Amino acid sequence: MDAIAREAARRLARGESTDIAHAARYAAASLDGGASRPPTGKRIRRHAQAMSMQAMGEVAYRGQIRAWLAVAEDLMTTLEQAVPASETILAGRAAEGHFDGDPGLHIRMRTERSIAEIARAIAAFGYEASEATFPALESLHGRLSQMHWVEDGLRIVITRCPRERWFASRTDLKTGKVVVTLTLPQLRARLTAMAGT
Repeated sequence: MDAIAREAARRLARGESTDIAHAARYAAASLDGGASRPPTGKRIRRHAQAMSMQAMGEVAYRGQIRAWLAVAEDLMTTLEQAVPASETILAGRAAEGHFDGDPGLHIRMRTERSIAEIARAIAAFGYEASEATFPALESLHGRLSQMHWVEDGLRIVITRCPRERWFASRTDLKTGKVVVTLTLPQLRARLTAMAGT
């Protein structure tokens, strides 16, 4: 199982797979013909983290995490300025500072504005999300509008949450599993603390 997880992490590092599930399937197929169950995403991410730290060095690795969190802070600030009477939170692995394997930002936005209005508002502030897609998330609370795009290798997802309880929930909106969340002030405090280390 560890050999498959390492191979999946290598596939992600080389850009041969775009997400954890794809990397796991191809690694399992290439190493044992798909006879084994693919490793968990957590196991693959641990190997990806070790590979990243080894390739970059710990200081550069920590700098990369800080840079991606700074992207989150900039986008969340822009969203709150561009869309009046809105709030944002960073949810999931990025809120913990974990970006290994398939780096991404999952931002929840509490607003009554439509996802199309959000997209236009952030475009006016200079975000060039020309390749954005607008899928719907089938959540535990019903269908929620999303905006997805990739910027400098970082997958960005904005989920519009019209209800406060969905927005502030410390659970994954789709699975119900507990997730870490950070408000914009909490994210700024984390970045300040990271600058001091």
